[in-house]
Amino acid sequence: MSTINKARIGIIGCGQLGLYLCDAAAKLGLHTCIVAESADSPAGFKADQVILAPLIDSDTIEELIEASDVISFEKEDIPNHVLQQLAAAQRQGRVKVHPDPETLFMLKDKGLQKTWLQQNGFPTLPGQFTCGPADAQRRAHQCGFPLVQKLRCGGYDGRGVQIINSAEQIDQLWLEPSVLEPKLESFTELAVIGMRDQHGTISCYPAMAMDFDHELNTLKQVLAPANIPDSLTERAEATVNRVLDAMQEVGVFAFEFFLTAEDELIINEISPRVHNSGHLTMDACTVSQYEQHIRAVAGLPLAPLGSLRPSAMVNILYENRIDEACPYRPVSYLRSEDSAAVHWYGKSTGRFGRKMGHITATADSISAAAWQASRALEGLPGKSGEYAA
Repeated sequence: MSTINKARIGIIGCGQLGLYLCDAAAKLGLHTCIVAESADSPAGFKADQVILAPLIDSDTIEELIEASDVISFEKEDIPNHVLQQLAAAQRQGRVKVHPDPETLFMLKDKGLQKTWLQQNGFPTLPGQFTCGPADAQRRAHQCGFPLVQKLRCGGYDGRGVQIINSAEQIDQLWLEPSVLEPKLESFTELAVIGMRDQHGTISCYPAMAMDFDHELNTLKQVLAPANIPDSLTERAEATVNRVLDAMQEVGVFAFEFFLTAEDELIINEISPRVHNSGHLTMDACTVSQYEQHIRAVAGLPLAPLGSLRPSAMVNILYENRIDEACPYRPVSYLRSEDSAAVHWYGKSTGRFGRKMGHITATADSISAAAWQASRALEGLPGKSGEYAA
């Protein structure tokens, strides 16, 4: 498939992921258009065109279609009627959509995603699907305790996931359609960012280890490359390759794995987009996940991946002590004392646990990188060598 000349990229979603997608597109000389409900959304600072309107409005989507040659997403929680409208426009040859709306419809629903993975022979935990109060309790007993409940749709950043430790807590079950899974007691969480271009070329960043804040149930730290044997890295990447081949999709996809104590690799979930765990590719790699995604959806070949330096990324989660330090526009700077890169998203309001930015550090070892990132986080506020993101 030929490259789209000076492609106009439409991006649904206007947060920090959209911000860095717009930035990557600008560096490739491509035009971006986003839909945002607020004029000060992070991506709005970098997009060439901003449609200020509710995403659910069909006229808004029509305007985005008219402004775009190809449309992609920075989030998966897209209303079904929007996906249907995009699918119709794609069938009419008016716009290309990556990933395909049908694929996004399947992956955004954790129940449909799990069913697809199981039907195609990919490793995932067994699950019970609930559809109502009585059904939820019955299926919880079938699943056994402790269990993890995940809302089928709409969960992100720690929302939509909870642990039910025993039958005595069964009244805490959410009533919305959910997936119930047995809770693993001993495991490591890994992320592999995989990507596929329109020519069928697949590439992966090395596996990264993820550390979560279990109180907020949100990603706290990423270490790369993960401290696992090469054989496990190769198995994870082979699984990603097989899934992307099966889907025949285009763009970046983030795979979250459970690595059990028995060295079993289990797919936790797939995000059909660039991902928080891949922020460190901005500073630790020769090409970021954001540029790779824009390249793929625009019809460009993927860029070669250079070696990944030992690196660490920590999220800047909102707390009162950093309130005055949070800038109201996207800003990045390098700390002169340790070269840690601090990236603020420019979010106008904070709430406890909200992602306001991230910090990436590279070093000669993962432990040194983790120490530098942690020290930079503890040292907020403070800046040097400031430049606009």
